[in-house]
This record gives sequence, C-alpha cells and structure tokens, in this order.
Amino acid sequence: MYLLPSRVVLALAFGIPFLLFLDACGNSERKTEVQRSVPEETPTVAAAKATSQNLSRNVVLTAEFIPFQEVEVMSKVAGYVKEIRVDVGDHVKQGQLLATIEVPEMQDDMSRSQATIEQSESELASYRDEIRRAESAYDIAHVSYQRLAGVVKERPGLVAQQEIDDAHSRELGAEAQLAGAKSRLAAAMQKVNVNRTELARVKTMQAYTQVTAPFDGVVTKRYANTGAMIQAGTASQTQAMPVVRVSQNNLLRLILPVPESIVPLVHVGQALTVQVPTLNKNFLGHVLVWLYQD
Repeated sequence: MYLLPSRVVLALAFGIPFLLFLDACGNSERKTEVQRSVPEETPTVAAAKATSQNLSRNVVLTAEFIPFQEVEVMSKVAGYVKEIRVDVGDHVKQGQLLATIEVPEMQDDMSRSQATIEQSESELASYRDEIRRAESAYDIAHVSYQRLAGVVKERPGLVAQQEIDDAHSRELGAEAQLAGAKSRLAAAMQKVNVNRTELARVKTMQAYTQVTAPFDGVVTKRYANTGAMIQAGTASQTQAMPVVRVSQNNLLRLILPVPESIVPLVHVGQALTVQVPTLNKNFLGHVLVWLYQD
C-alpha cells in the first residue's frame, strides 16, 4: 500500500466538463476501480453525404399594365359644350385646349362687375374733390381764427369774445368736415377694392370655361359632345359628367397580386423579369413599391 500524490483531473465527456477528485490517501486497487468506472465505448453520431442543390425559387405571376396617371377631366363651371377638339385616341400635350364651355350669364357678370368698378372709381374721384374743398375751408377757418387770436393777445379787448368764439367754431366745423371727407374717401377705396376682387373672380371663373389637358397623354374616352350640358365638377362626390378621360401612356405601372405564401420573399429593390407575349420581349425591372394589405 502506498499514498498517491494529491491531484485534480479535468475531463470532457460528450462535450460536458466535469471534475474528478482523487483523495490524498488510497491504494492501487482503488485506482484500478476508478479507471474501470470510465466508459470505454466510443459515441456514435448520425452522418449524411453532402450534396449541392439549387435553392433559388422562381414564381410566375400574371400582372397588368395600367397608365402611370389617369384622370377624368371635368369642367369647373356648369354650361354647354361649345366646342370639343379631341376624340378617342388623340395624343394631347399638357395645357392643350380640349373643350370650351359656354356660360351665357358669365359675360353678363363680367359686364356688371366692370360697370360697378367704373362707378366706384367715379365716386372715389368725387370724394377726392370733396377733400380738397374741405381742406381749403379748413385752412381759411384756421387762418382766420389764428389772426383773431393773435390780435386779442397783442391788444386785449379790441375784438369781441363772441367773434373769436365764432371763428374757433368755424375752424372746428371745417376740421370735422375734412375728417368726414377722408372717411368717405377711405370707404370708397375699400368699395373699389371689393369690386375689383369680384371682377377678378369672374375672370377666373371665365378662364375655367377653357378645359385643358393636365398632362401629356392620350384620350382614352370621350363623354360629351357639342351642345351637351355639363355640370360643375367642384367635389369628388359629385355626379357631374366628365368631358374626356386622359391617360399617360409613356410611363406605365405594373400591378400584380402576390400569394400570401411568398410575401416574406418580396422586398423593395428586388430584381424581376417581365415577359410581354404580345411584344415577344422580356424586360428587366425592380420592385419600386411594395404594398401589403391585410
């Protein structure tokens, strides 16, 4: 029997670390029993042969080209179609005249507004003349009062007090008339501004009788003909009839439904190939906008 030196052994079994401690006192038989307690079997693991595969996934979907912009062109004012210059299939430019709407009463409104402005300007000139007369009367009354006041100051008792009071009263009256004339002139100027604003509104509405193209495109539908009654399209909920439909055809949108199973695989910027059988061509593109609706 002999003593083994004290030691600590660190072992790994199946990747799990553990500590094995040996006491300082022991014999060879104890050592043999400890060594026999360690399993001698080699662990086995599953294995498979590595192979290469194509993990890409191609999905073929049916899509539809639509115009990049499409709008129903409506009239801002109600009236009759006096002239329509385009038909289905015509290419139009931005700002090009499409149709003219005739509004007979609008010309009467224009004439009435113009006459009102002329009348207001005549009244304005009259009030300016009144101010000049009021200023002259005030200057005379003011000078007369100042002279009498100066005489009384230099030679008291020479001029009766009643005469001085009358002169002062005339000065105050002339000053009040001048102030009133200035107020009437300001009111007349405001009236002229209001009438000019009304005339500008009538001119703006008259400009809406010219129906123009909002952008470059092609006329895809014509709703009205010459002589047709057109209602004013002033709200999105209105039932007014449009004049024409204009579609932008030099730039198209491609919209396609995507199955829910491949939604996580679609990302903005992802490359795709668009096949157009009618043209027998393929186009390369990228996903620009990705909209997911529940």
